[in-house]
Parts: sequence; C-alpha cells; structure tokens
Amino acid sequence: MFRLQVLESVDSTNEVIKRAIEDGEPEGLAIRAYRQTGGYGRQGRAWKSPRGGMYESILLRPEVDMRELPTLALVVAIAVRRALASLVVDDQARRICIKWPNDVVLVGGECEACAPSSTCDTTPEFGENTPCSDSPRFAAELRVAHPRQTQGLQAGEEKLASIKDLYSKLAGISSEVHAGGICVGIGVNVEPPEDAMKVGGKNAPAYLADLGFGFTCEREAAINAVGDAVLHEFEPLYRRWCDGGFAALSGEFAEHSMLEGRFVRMTNQLGEVVCEGTVRGVDASGRLILRLEDGETKAVASGEVHLL
Repeated sequence: MFRLQVLESVDSTNEVIKRAIEDGEPEGLAIRAYRQTGGYGRQGRAWKSPRGGMYESILLRPEVDMRELPTLALVVAIAVRRALASLVVDDQARRICIKWPNDVVLVGGECEACAPSSTCDTTPEFGENTPCSDSPRFAAELRVAHPRQTQGLQAGEEKLASIKDLYSKLAGISSEVHAGGICVGIGVNVEPPEDAMKVGGKNAPAYLADLGFGFTCEREAAINAVGDAVLHEFEPLYRRWCDGGFAALSGEFAEHSMLEGRFVRMTNQLGEVVCEGTVRGVDASGRLILRLEDGETKAVASGEVHLL
C-alpha cells in the first residue's frame, strides 16, 4: 500500500505530505526523514528533530464518514504501540502503553505495565521532536493529583521528577485534514540525539534504545526498522478502520491505555471540574468513558485529566 521515500533531511515530513496532497498525489505516499529542520508539534509549535528519531508522515484519502475522521489518530496510536512492542522483549513490551488520545508512552516507577490500576500521567510534549500536532478533535492533559515525596528538589525539578517516575514519552502522533486529504505524522524516539540537547515540554523522553533495541545495527538501520514496523502494523488496522470504523478497535485501545481502570478528575481549560469517575475504555467515537460515582457513564472528548 505504501510508497516510501526516505530523505536525509527535510523541513517537515508533514509539510512534504501536505504539498503532495495539494498536487493530487494518490493515497499511500509515506515520507521518512532522519532529521527535520522545521518540524512542529501541538498547536503549530516549532521543534527541531535531530538524528536519533524516526520521523514519518503518510498521505491518506479514506472514503469514510466524516464523523470517523477524529478517530484515525487513535488507530495510528494502536499501530505504533504494536510496532514498538514487537521490537523489544516481552517484559519491556508490557510497559509500552497508549496515552489517550494518541501518544505512546513508556510506563515505569509506580506504573509497571498497562493494566487496570497501573496507569499514569499524561501531558503533551516529548519528542515533539516529532512531525506532530494533535488530532483536531481530541485534546487531553493528564496531571498527578496525589502527593509525592520530592524533598530537596526545586519546584520545576519536583514536577519533572514526579512525571518521569510515572511515565516517559516514546512517540507522538498527529492527524490533519488538508486540502481534501489527510496527513498523518508519526515521531518515535529511537536513540538519544547525537548532540546533547534539552527536550522541551513537560514530558521526559524515553528511547527504544533504553529497552535494548538497536544495539546490533547502525543507527539508520534501527530507525528504518522502526518505521517499517509502523507501516506494517498500520496497514491492516487502517483497512479495518476504513471498512468498519473505530468501534471494532476500541477494545484494543482500552487494553493498552494508561488510564483504564483509574479514578480520575476531568477539568476544562479554565480548571473547572467537569466530572470525576473511573475510566472504562473509549467509545466508538474515541471519547474517554468515565463511570461516575452515581453509576452513570459520561463520554469526554477533551480536558485535563487528574489522577486521584
């Protein structure tokens, strides 16, 4: 299905795909780069993407109901999680989870695996070192609401320490509608960058190299193995999504969700409490389902998630 082009360096793999959409390129073009000079993340924020990451964007033209489009990024997240898990040993694979709506993270510290009662904390940035921005419909930020012992740390260090104890970010995903097509962007932290640099944002990065992947081959070969695995896993999931929507895939998403089974508080952009409840998967529209204390359920499409 995919016609892959691998580039040494590019401004942004997403921008290459969007130009191809404008030129009428058919579905299936995939652009991979070892380095980006003008990548961007959420809300259009610019990020440099150094060597060590896998930066890949895909041109899609799905013939689906418009209501399904916001769930495409969640499907990509399932594919990326599958791909990364396939490249490491089972004990490490169990630590690779999906952060609703569409990031892939490595749990650790207090969270040893993706399972009910073992999920963590989520926030936007990482290797937004990635060619990514969020799905246009969903937005989420997860914060830790319980106290933690961080004696002797400054305020900023305290927050980073608590977040890093819970999870770190392996991959980010975007899905953008553009000129009648869709540009999917995927960024994966494969190896630490050649030049020491501070990764912006609230999340600590995780690298596949930390899980034992890539030591038997050259860096570019490792990056290509990751990109190829993502495309391999995504193709059947994409076809299944085109045929039947997200509903049939929501169970797998929930199975590997950081939040499944956790009691959380949802707040809006003003910090006002929207609801509190236990996460019980996602619905056919990709919304987070909470079981409230009164037994009712509520579907949430966006907000800030606080673990309680």
